[in-house]
Amino acid sequence: MDTPLEFLSNHQKMQMELNFGLKILRDLISKKNHR
Repeated sequence: MDTPLEFLSNHQKMQMELNFGLKILRDLISKKNHR
């Protein structure tokens, strides 16, 4: 089992990657809508 600190850092990394992916998706969608 991970220590709480490792779990937290992994969770933060996942959040950052999720947010990054969502940002890219939003950019793609907004570009599509502009056409």
